[in-house]
Amino acid sequence: MRKHLLTILLVLTSSMLFGQIVSLTSSKPVRMVRPESGYSVFVKAYVENAIDEWQRKQPGESNARYKNRVSESHKQEMIVLLEAEASDKYLEEISRTYVLDLNIDGYDRNNEQMIMSENYFGRLSVKVPVVKSDYFISSWSDMVLKPDYFIYKDTLGLARVDFMLPDGSRFQYINKVILDSMYMGVPYMLSPVYIFGERVRNGVDEKNHNIDKDIPVIDSVNKNTWVVIIANENYRKEPKVKFAKNDAETFKNYCIKTLCVPKRNLKYIQNATLKDFETIIKWMSGVSKQYGEDTKFIVYYVGHGISSSRNRKSYFVPVEGRFSKIKTCFSVDYFLENMSAMPVKSAVLFVDASFNCYNRKGSLLVDDITSGIKSKTKVLNGNVVACFAAQGNETAFQYEDKKHGVFTYFLLKEIQNNPSNLTLGGLFYEVQSKVKTYSLSEFKKTQTPSVIYSSKLTDKWKDIKLR
Repeated sequence: MRKHLLTILLVLTSSMLFGQIVSLTSSKPVRMVRPESGYSVFVKAYVENAIDEWQRKQPGESNARYKNRVSESHKQEMIVLLEAEASDKYLEEISRTYVLDLNIDGYDRNNEQMIMSENYFGRLSVKVPVVKSDYFISSWSDMVLKPDYFIYKDTLGLARVDFMLPDGSRFQYINKVILDSMYMGVPYMLSPVYIFGERVRNGVDEKNHNIDKDIPVIDSVNKNTWVVIIANENYRKEPKVKFAKNDAETFKNYCIKTLCVPKRNLKYIQNATLKDFETIIKWMSGVSKQYGEDTKFIVYYVGHGISSSRNRKSYFVPVEGRFSKIKTCFSVDYFLENMSAMPVKSAVLFVDASFNCYNRKGSLLVDDITSGIKSKTKVLNGNVVACFAAQGNETAFQYEDKKHGVFTYFLLKEIQNNPSNLTLGGLFYEVQSKVKTYSLSEFKKTQTPSVIYSSKLTDKWKDIKLR
């Protein structure tokens, strides 16, 4: 399943970034290496073969389109995506070559551990209560074993084994090495891979400027734009959203210095309550009525989100809100409906939040049915566009080194790199590409920023300017 998702993502990314779908499958036989040669050798061959084919000029492709498609930054993004696909292929191929051969060596009654050995993976132990130990041993020949593997350094590693006994009881071995590195059920601990002689993991191409300090200053006044910033970091009854305040503070500085929004046009709220959300809507409505159809809104939210298992709707979580009590949260649909009713030139909402009960590190916050819900958002009206950090039940991760959310970091990074070209379409697609590439590279899990817009706007949403 994961392999198919990555393949689909790769095709969609190549279409979106490069203007057309370019086949990554060679028309001639491609030299592949055996997985037993090692992960790094296998991936190097896989990626280099695919890149060689990708960078061929396609029939009917203009020189300008070709030059843009195979730019160095696009090449680095494609390498990271291909490496992720190659990792899945390697794991699939190498695991086929191995049959788990476990033997029971004995039982440690003091620690209630069944001690076993395996020819390749060595000794391992499984927690088995004393009352079940004899039955575990006597049922060995009838037991069903279900192993899961992962890539450990440069070869195959044993991630876990499920032991299913005839009476329905179940025990599990989990490799301690990967307890903190498990994403989508397939953890990775990889050795560096050098493609074309260069290390590529975490190789998102970007100018090396600090987004918090090196903020472009534009000498202008954007008097018709009004900004709302909501930063929910310190929750009263739910876990903290790390870096939320830093995200919002830096976003505010970009609004003032780069987007040229007057300070009086900016409403900034830290740790917003349910009542604050209602107040924000009333304030925006008042502004739109007073200043007329030339008004433009930019709204930014960072904090927790949640999806309802009952109606599959998304909600912002106020600081006093609870994941388990939807009535304490604020409907995203309701927020957007009110924005849609405002007679304004444009209203853009940026949301750096997950709606799947996971934190920014990818850890589940609550063991609840809502964690698997894929939420829906209504079709918008008016001149409204909403940009979300992740799709459905994906996680909006954090960029630990930069002390920001991944989505916010690349959003501000793109504004920093291209302050003179701030159309929403150009900005969003660049951010989407960088976020997807980084999340796959760093977390081995997809985070795909998404955009919804009103039927009235159609493709005109791409031309909306932030300044």
